[in-house]
Amino acid sequence: MLRALIAQSMGTQADRIIVGNESEDLIGALFRAVIRPNDQVVTIYPSFGLHEFSAQMFGATVTKVRFNEDWSFPLEGLRQALRSKPRALIFSSPSNPAGPAISETEFRQVIADTDPTTVICFDEAYVEFIEQSKRFDALKILDETKKFAILLRTFSKAYGLAGARVGYSIASDPQLIAALIKTRNPFGVNALAACAAAEAIGDLTHLKNTVALATRERKRVTAALISKGFKCAPSQTNFVFFDTGSSAKVFADELRSKGVLIKGWLEKPFDTWARVTVGTPDENDIFLNSL
Repeated sequence: MLRALIAQSMGTQADRIIVGNESEDLIGALFRAVIRPNDQVVTIYPSFGLHEFSAQMFGATVTKVRFNEDWSFPLEGLRQALRSKPRALIFSSPSNPAGPAISETEFRQVIADTDPTTVICFDEAYVEFIEQSKRFDALKILDETKKFAILLRTFSKAYGLAGARVGYSIASDPQLIAALIKTRNPFGVNALAACAAAEAIGDLTHLKNTVALATRERKRVTAALISKGFKCAPSQTNFVFFDTGSSAKVFADELRSKGVLIKGWLEKPFDTWARVTVGTPDENDIFLNSL
């Protein structure tokens, strides 16, 4: 039932969809299905750690292309990395942890530079937060190119079901879904979580209100951080990535002592940057006052 509801909302067929225990489950299933020892995987950074670590778990080498200094997507770096015809390309937009979203023109350029033998995995975990003027239909573009691809989506972010752990993927070919069904965790999603996701996907009013609140508060928190002298990456998500100016781990530990939890990034050269998730206005005020 959930696959059918997702298919209806995405304008596709249910046999192109797989549901799993969040992106971790589905990324692992994908790499188990396609990665061979010594294969190459290309990604960007900073990024969701499992884009890198999951590939390494299955014997791949990972080429990481750094964001440009202005936090625009590194098109030239990706173009060069893709010339080697890697086994897989995986990246997110909006990016986690930084927050920028790739434009339709940039996305089309990256896909055009990707060899037909490369599996494309486009992670759209935060897609619902993108401003309408910046939105585009990645699935339609991938279908037009007829390249081997899969999109990742989740109910954990904008839908607010993080504890239920329900993610899903839409593949360019039902055969890829058939392969992932064999390689995913066989006990990935329980019945109660599936029912919650089925209810959430139809509650567009709640989704709209959640996104509006997160967008409004993200802009307010960003402006407040900038006014305090912090540099912020341009975000299209429900979080803000900002430069603390010192060790992000120490900075995060100090805020923890005040009862405020943020994520200090450990990966160099971004180890002075931290990600704060946007909460309610009162929660955001506590964070800002604790700085």
